[in-house]
Amino acid sequence: GADALSALAQDAIAKGEGEAILAAAGGGHVGPAAVFGAANDGDPVARGIVDTLVERLGLGVACVAAVLNPEVVVIGGGLAAALGPELPGLREQVSRHVPIPPRIELTVLGDRAVALGAVRRAIEQVEDSIFDDLTNPPRPVVTPPPAAVLVPQG
Repeated sequence: GADALSALAQDAIAKGEGEAILAAAGGGHVGPAAVFGAANDGDPVARGIVDTLVERLGLGVACVAAVLNPEVVVIGGGLAAALGPELPGLREQVSRHVPIPPRIELTVLGDRAVALGAVRRAIEQVEDSIFDDLTNPPRPVVTPPPAAVLVPQG
């Protein structure tokens, strides 16, 4: 994700190869916006980092798709905003590795995606529980009468 991208960029900067990335970051935090910005401006080092990220992300999504067979994979967090132009390449990368690739989408929720997804799932569970109780009310417990005891006469 964004941390891996930043680590690749920091490695390039440490080797003296990431001047354009550092300039795109304005001397500040080297994050996805700086790397993608430098790549879009034609910097070959930044382009290589983005290509590496897309390849690794594609392999990761392909692994998940091979095991879980999801209909859609939604990418969020710090990468989602910058990954838009790379989405066709990511989709192609995934389709190389699985026969039926999932649909890949980006979310605009950013870092809130996981928290909002958890809240939505909790709401669904409560709704399921409430509606299950309404459609399947508990049955009253019927206690059978005590068994009759026959006592022989005579």
